Amino acid sequence: MDERPRHEKMAATVIETGTDVNFGALTEQMAAHAKQDLGVKFEYGTHVKRVHRSPTGRWVIKAESKGKPVQHKADVLFVGAGGGAFPLLKKSHLPFRTRFTGFPVGGRFLMAPISEEQAGYYRAKTYGKAEVGAPPMSVPHLDLRVIDGKHYLLFGPFASFKLRLERDRGFFDYLKSIRLHDIPGLLNVAVENFPLVKYLISETLKGEKSMFEELESFAPGMGKRFDWKPIQAGQRVQIIKDGDLQMGTEILVSRDKTYGTLLGASPGASVSPEVMLRCLEQLIPSIFSTEEARIKKNQIFPEDDLDTLINQPDRYREIRDAANKQLGITQPKVQ
Repeated sequence: MDERPRHEKMAATVIETGTDVNFGALTEQMAAHAKQDLGVKFEYGTHVKRVHRSPTGRWVIKAESKGKPVQHKADVLFVGAGGGAFPLLKKSHLPFRTRFTGFPVGGRFLMAPISEEQAGYYRAKTYGKAEVGAPPMSVPHLDLRVIDGKHYLLFGPFASFKLRLERDRGFFDYLKSIRLHDIPGLLNVAVENFPLVKYLISETLKGEKSMFEELESFAPGMGKRFDWKPIQAGQRVQIIKDGDLQMGTEILVSRDKTYGTLLGASPGASVSPEVMLRCLEQLIPSIFSTEEARIKKNQIFPEDDLDTLINQPDRYREIRDAANKQLGITQPKVQ
């Protein structure tokens, strides 16, 4: 706001509660706990190439680790491989595999390192409005992020249209995931969502100069104030289901409850616990059959019925206040 004209009319909604969570660090802590205390085994640097059913009914996982073939077998299999879940689903031979294919969308940001003192001035997530005709995913925002004790400002997103299922995989991996029955659906999406395809292509071709112009329009003077660098963000793969493009997340479970997978792009890491709860309920419902399991579930999810929270505002406030206390968020006083 510093370099905006004083007579310019602005409107904003302020939400004073909230925090930033480093989900990467949180995942590492949870993995370390699972490995040390629960005996869970992790295999890093491993690329799963195929999953299929053996004559005995077990799932066979064929992978490659450090250039060598690796094989595992499992009675129940969950595939949470991001965009990589699509080609594995195609190779599973499950009947619903023909209904789904992927529509990859990437993203870029401008990032600038700042000092802790400067971070105190920019301690907010500031969202603007998407341009007319632009998709909801394009809403520009300026975020403060704290990663390993260092402070950064991020501005974006700038979409990119790269035909790859994962950030570090190539175009041919995506091409190999396409079957003949997928082509009509892909063409239908291209026709029905032509403005989106056009927008993604224009964003992909956007250079640094245009990115800085958008930053200057959003926050005048910010471009010259810090040392901004463009960075590549993650890769998301939207769902094409029965020829229609979908923006949400879909949980798929085989009829015999031995294969489960998660497709699409969720609204964010903060919803992943709720999504995984639904996965477990559908894939392994028996784990919730004991009283001990129900108590543990209620500790993690005090209320998992959204309608209850909508219809009982006092219950919602009770859970919100408990979560804020746990996260160290100060509840603002009502004026």
